[in-house]
Amino acid sequence: MTVTVTHATAPGSDFSPTGATAWQEAHTVTGLGAMAEQAASAVAITGGTVDDVTLTRPIIGSTTWAGRPSAASYTGSIVKISDLGPMPSLWISDGTNWNPLTPTVVVSSASLVTGTTSASDQLVLAMQIPLGILIVGRVFAARISYGKSGTTDAMTAATTRMGENGTIADTSVGSMQALTAGQRSSGIEVWKRMASATSVQALGVGNGGLASWANSISGGALLAATTISDVTAAATYFSVTIQMAGTTNSPQTGYCEIVAMPR
Repeated sequence: MTVTVTHATAPGSDFSPTGATAWQEAHTVTGLGAMAEQAASAVAITGGTVDDVTLTRPIIGSTTWAGRPSAASYTGSIVKISDLGPMPSLWISDGTNWNPLTPTVVVSSASLVTGTTSASDQLVLAMQIPLGILIVGRVFAARISYGKSGTTDAMTAATTRMGENGTIADTSVGSMQALTAGQRSSGIEVWKRMASATSVQALGVGNGGLASWANSISGGALLAATTISDVTAAATYFSVTIQMAGTTNSPQTGYCEIVAMPR
């Protein structure tokens, strides 16, 4: 690529005829790259090396949660995560962890899930929270819709669990209201906080995690914590298990989601 320079001003009287002619001719400057002709607001760099430049808050492109770079290498940077929940989300590095810029759905289940006709406690839904989202201090909400297939049987128990298995063997971290025979469905929002890598605190009604900030009285202690499997060692499941009183109706879950809160 070349840059052409043309003199617009006529030469002075001390120029020789030859010099004057040369002055008026077009001049070619070589050795400049393609960026010399690009607009300042639309520069395209397609190769080469940039040395000795410090980016104070680089913006990282879109990536998956598993493919995200180290938070320690990108303090203050923002990354777009493409595969958490139903839509992409933005996360910012605090130098140690990646945190959502806004309340972010990290896993969800939009289908009607129906269990079996059994009077035993059974797993109805297990949502896997990817490793690295549940960190110490993280507050998250679980929004659960649940019910049953008919009005013959009542529920004996409805439980939320957390652990590395995604089964009824995981630790109970809260109870939901068991429906009577004539009731079909209910919904709940459970708030939790990771007090440590192996301890989750209940927030909300009576600090039992039964709803979000409703006015209720309970005998439960403030910030009661439950020991669970290490959330920093493996992905953690948030599960719903339900026990029916009979074998005519099946337990169900509807739309459910886990929402990570900013720190």
